[in-house]
Amino acid sequence: MRSSKLLFSLFFLIVLSSTVFAVGISGEDLLTYKRFYPSMVYNFSYAIAASKDYDNNYDVFAMEGPLSKYVVFDNDQKHFENVPKGSWVPFGGRIELPDHLDPPGWYALFICVIEDCPTKGTVCGRTSACGQISFRVLHPGIMPMVTLIAPNVNRNEPMEFTVTVQNLGLQDIIKATGKVEVYNLEKQNVGTAYLDSKTINSSMTESLTAQFNTLGLPPGNYSATAFVDSDGTNTEANASFRIGNLDVKLVNHTETLEKGGIKRFMANVESAWNDPLNIYAKIRVYDANMSVDAKTATVALLPWKILSLESFIDTSSLEAKEYNLKIELYYAEKITTFDGKIDIVLPAVEAKNETLAPEKEEAGLSPVTLTIILVIIVIILTAVNVFLAVYRKKNP
Repeated sequence: MRSSKLLFSLFFLIVLSSTVFAVGISGEDLLTYKRFYPSMVYNFSYAIAASKDYDNNYDVFAMEGPLSKYVVFDNDQKHFENVPKGSWVPFGGRIELPDHLDPPGWYALFICVIEDCPTKGTVCGRTSACGQISFRVLHPGIMPMVTLIAPNVNRNEPMEFTVTVQNLGLQDIIKATGKVEVYNLEKQNVGTAYLDSKTINSSMTESLTAQFNTLGLPPGNYSATAFVDSDGTNTEANASFRIGNLDVKLVNHTETLEKGGIKRFMANVESAWNDPLNIYAKIRVYDANMSVDAKTATVALLPWKILSLESFIDTSSLEAKEYNLKIELYYAEKITTFDGKIDIVLPAVEAKNETLAPEKEEAGLSPVTLTIILVIIVIILTAVNVFLAVYRKKNP
């Protein structure tokens, strides 16, 4: 029933709708951001990118919104007849903005083009395309918007905090300054960095910086809060960062290998350092009597990333049992060693065969033998009955 409804819907759409035809809009600034000025006039120019398949008619319009009533098209031309397929038809106009817009913030305006149905009297999916022009209305006075950038660093290295201050107010900020407080994971203050000072004009963005020395701080995760004073207006911004240690840890490794032949072994490692490291690993599978060694290629481990190191181990001489495992990581003239265990197991087919015990023959006769015996007995009894019947007939 559901399939029938779906097929009927598809048939209905095919009968009543034509193909969706492509139309586009072209221009140098299809996505434009401008500052709003009272009573400003902004000129725009676009082009209709006609469908490549059909000659058609097109309409241009301003999508309904707060600014649509301020749009005036050149020569009031909003309809274009018989546009040749694949052609480009320019159109334009202007936006006559009012002397005031409230509340402050972004106001978006969309200038669009839409196609007609190619055949009169039909229902079709009319496609459209738009360009966007957005105007920002600034706040009265000053309006600082603050962002803190805190980079990762290595242990005992100096770092620089960057605070970007964007003034979204109509007035200039005469002096923006402040400080950055640094905290460890226990929320304890472990240091302070002081920002320089700058003037930030209306609608402009400036960067304030502060130098901070990580000397004596242990590796780990930290947070920072910037406190910015802009002519008496206080704002805050937060960020987190890491102090790196020249160390690579083993995340996980292959725990089971099949016996017989060369098998793939993987070791996943993670960097705690803020610079790239060239790293390789040596792997040893061993017990008291023997050992098998393997080595990975040297690869680049990026800062704070996890990487898979690949090697191949010959398990031909190993028994199916648990072995000791040693993984040595070589990087930056340093060696980090990890000890663990690894299981050498039989291949799946061989293991299955070993678990199958030979079936014991049941005592007594098998069902097939019993069936044969019963058939023979039936034949013999039938023959005896026939013989007796013949005998009685001859000797009444």
